Formats: sequence, structure tokens, C-alpha cells
Amino acid sequence: MAFFDQRPEDQCSVFANRWLALGVIVLAGLILRLLTPFADVYGEPDVARLVVDAELLRKGGVTTQLISEYRYYVSPGYIFLALGAGIAADALGIHVGYLLNGINALTFVVFGVAAYFLIARLTDRTAAFFAATSLLFMPVVFWGGAYGFPSLISVLALTIATLLYDMRLTDQHWLGRHGDLVIIVALLIGAALLKADMYLAAIGLIALQLHRRGWHSRELAFLIAILGIAPIVTIMVGKTMLAGDAQFTQFATGYQKKYGLELWRAYSWWYIEGWMMAFGLFATPIAVIGAIRMLLTGHWRLIAALLMWAGAPFLFWYFRIGDSMRHHLPEALPIAIGIGVAIGTLQRRPPLAIAALFVLLSVNYCWYPVTENGYRPSGRLVGSLQDRHAYVERLHYFGKTYAANPSSKKVILGTVGNPYADAEVLENAAKVTSARRDHELGYDQIVHDIIDHHGRAIIHTSVRVDPDKAPAAANVYQNAGYSVFSFEYDLIEGVENDLSAVVKLSTPARD
Repeated sequence: MAFFDQRPEDQCSVFANRWLALGVIVLAGLILRLLTPFADVYGEPDVARLVVDAELLRKGGVTTQLISEYRYYVSPGYIFLALGAGIAADALGIHVGYLLNGINALTFVVFGVAAYFLIARLTDRTAAFFAATSLLFMPVVFWGGAYGFPSLISVLALTIATLLYDMRLTDQHWLGRHGDLVIIVALLIGAALLKADMYLAAIGLIALQLHRRGWHSRELAFLIAILGIAPIVTIMVGKTMLAGDAQFTQFATGYQKKYGLELWRAYSWWYIEGWMMAFGLFATPIAVIGAIRMLLTGHWRLIAALLMWAGAPFLFWYFRIGDSMRHHLPEALPIAIGIGVAIGTLQRRPPLAIAALFVLLSVNYCWYPVTENGYRPSGRLVGSLQDRHAYVERLHYFGKTYAANPSSKKVILGTVGNPYADAEVLENAAKVTSARRDHELGYDQIVHDIIDHHGRAIIHTSVRVDPDKAPAAANVYQNAGYSVFSFEYDLIEGVENDLSAVVKLSTPARD
């Protein structure tokens, strides 16, 4: 039955044709990914950091919160995935980036398909077609599928788990009642292990429980118990891997201090606009129109479910320091449902419905110029990702240049570029004999003792330092016997280099 209780013959057969809709969604996903291949580069420093964690574990058995910071509590599953990808990459003779980026590109396409099936169950096939198609063009989803990062994989696992749970609520099963439950729990655990904050979207299962069955206390208690398994497993994995290096309560306290609340963002247009840009600036207003349409047709319980679904991740991240586009990925699917319902009301006039979708995507595309900024993303998806690729490709180039330097004791000074140098050094190491983080020379340093493939012992040190302190730090490390490098700073003048130009790695003269 159609979402708005229309007779089947009143639905447009073009939009209601499942296989045609899936063909369009898959084709659109593949084309978008082919237009923005990331090949072997890491799309952002956090990806490089996760690879560094994986390489330290793989080549040295090193796991310490001083180096990994929060990542073993937030993304231990992705560290294991990167470790496995590193082994496979070595066997294939390719860079691990090819595998990690390839996984996300495939996830992007599969996410569109999974979203279509779930949305079709909640609305109808027409709304699902427009929702899933618009979803692929949202910057937060498009960026999530462009390069290796755990967020989209985690959300895909949650989407499939939500789909299976909704089938369970309507007495439909794939592998039987118990078999599906095992898969649901496994998917929930996988989602939490990959990216813990994305697990906030698991509230979608509770939302659907209330939507389908209402306030049924026994069923709701059972579901909450199931949902509690994944966070417990994730915390235990983190504690086990860190081997008592730090308690979870210490991590949680430190996390809260680092990412404190700023409630004034509620009335800051700059932040409100930035949040809307994650989905395309005009996506949210169209979704509101869809919500009004649902309300007018008596689907208020679905509206409540969607608000609950999107509300948990929004409220957790929006008011926190360090919030960015990627944190709001879980909200994309509920917003897409609103878009699908809004445009789906035009289904009896197919040219008008297609035109509405085209106008929405076009206006979102044209409203802002190309930018590689992932905090306030432009709707010009391909151009922005190409700029981002060019930017991180330069970081990789400098990292490779630094890693290839034959010095047996060297240090890199910087911030955003350091993980790229760390990753290149460790990926080319045969063995990591030790790694530690301290302030021995007065600066925040991570020291890696490695053995290269020629059997040489190398000390690689990575130092986070601001540009005004870089010249002094450079002289301290040079006096300690290090060869000193930076591709972010001028180590003589103490200013930031423009990464849009090719900057030579530099060693300052002694005072």
C-alpha cells in the first residue's frame, strides 16, 4: 500500500518499480565514487592516526592511551580492520590506502541500497527512491564514502540492523526469529566497535519499536538490554587492548573536558548553517515539508520516531567543542525520509517529481563555492573532494619525503601533517621496537624506535608544536642530535607555510 493510502494503481509505476529504483541508486553511487577516487591517500589526519595505531600494534605490539588517546575506546574495530588491511596490502604489494578507501567506496553504494529497503518499509517505494537518491548527494554521506574512515561503515551496520529489527517487528524474518536476532546483535556490536559515537543512531531501533508497537514494556526492556551489549563489548575491548594503561572513567572524564558544551550555539546562525550544510543547505527545509505532510496524513508516530532517531546524535554533538560535519552522519537518513515524503507527494506527476529532486540537488550544489573544508562543506561535491584530495596528497608527498630521508635520528615538527609522516614511517618499517610519549625535551613528543627493511635502527620523533614555538623547538632538537624537519612551518621565521605550494622539508641553522 502506498504511504498516503493511495490505491496501488494511483502510484507511478516508474517510481514504484523496485529494480529500476535500485538500478538508479547503484549507478548514481558508482558514478559519484568514480568521479572522486581517493586511491591511496588518507582523507584526513584522523585516518592516518588510526593507521598509525594499527601499524604500532601490528609491528610492535604497542597499545598505549598516551599515543592512541581516545581511539581504542572509540574505534577499536577500525584499528583491527586497518591492521588486517595492512597485512593484505603487504601481500598484494600495494598501499593500504587503496584497500581502506575501496572499502568505503563500496560501503557508500551499499548504504544507498540498504537505506532504500528500510525507507520503503517505513513509507513506500516512491518516497524511498527519492530519499535514497537524495541521501547519496548529501555532503556528509558523500564525504563519508570518499575515503577510509569508520563512520559510514558503522552507520551502514546500524542501518541493516534497523532494517532487520523492523522486519522482526512486523513478523517477517530473513534467517528466522533467532537467526535474525543474532545478526542484529552482531551488527550492533560491529557498529559500536567501528565508531562509538555513531552508535547513538541505534536509538532508531527504539524509535521503530515505539512506532510499530507502542509502549510495550516487556519488548522495550528486551530491546534496551540488547542495545546495551555493544557499548559494554566496546569498553571491554578498549580496556583489554590498553591492558590497564588507563581506566575508562579517566578517558570519559578527559573526553568531557576536551569536548565541553557550548549551549550558545543554539542561536548561532553560523553553527546552524554549518549543520544544515552537512545535508545540503535546503535539504532540512524540504524534510520539514515532508514532516508536515506526514502530520497532515496522520503519521505523527513516524514523525516522533524520526525526531528521536535524529535527535540523539544531534544533541550529543552539536553543542560540543570540536563538532564537525561527520558527527552528524546518523541524522542523514531521517532527514532523507522527510525529503522522500515531500517529493513523493508529486509521484502522480513524474516529470514534476523529478524536476523537484533536480532543483533541490542543483540549488544545494550552486549555493556555495568549492571548498575542501570538511567543517562547512559545499554542495559542490566533486570539486570539493578533488580539492581535498589534492590537499592531502601533498601531505602524503611530504610524509613520504620525510620517511625516505636516511637520517637515523630525525624529528618532524607540526600539527595536522604529523600523522601523515608518522604513517609513512611506520608503514615502511620492518619492526617497531618501542614507542612512547613524553615531554623529555620540553615538548609534547612521540618517539618511535624502528628497524627499517635494511636492518637499520631509526629514531623517529613526532612533535606537536605551534608555529611561534617551532624555531626554538627546532634548535632544541638539533642540539640533541636530531635532523629536524617540518613542512608546515618555516623553522627560521616561525610562520606557517602555505601548503598550496610545494615546500621543502627544512633544517634550520644553529644560532
